[in-house]
Amino acid sequence: MYPKARLDALSDSIFGVAMTLLVLDVRLPDAFQPHDAPELLHGLRDLIPKFLPYMLSFVVLGLRWLSNIHLRSREESCSRKYAEWWLGYHLLITCVPFTTIVVGRFVEFAPAI
Repeated sequence: MYPKARLDALSDSIFGVAMTLLVLDVRLPDAFQPHDAPELLHGLRDLIPKFLPYMLSFVVLGLRWLSNIHLRSREESCSRKYAEWWLGYHLLITCVPFTTIVVGRFVEFAPAI
């Protein structure tokens, strides 16, 4: 048996990192040097295709995290098999930032969606 608190701490960390990594793809290009406010606003508007997948993925991860809390609040310990399945689940959670980048960059292609 594994203490639930240890899996909860790992789970919270994984969700926190995954949710933070999402935003790293929402950035202005390094070469972007606006000369006035309208040009800056135009550059920020160009980020909308990246910002929308970020928001959607953040909401999905947030909802999964809340479900995680609800599900795991019932027990004080768990078996090794449960911990192994839980790690597999978190492997999928850590893929969300990558899939968000793919959707944000290639939204016009069906496989990206």
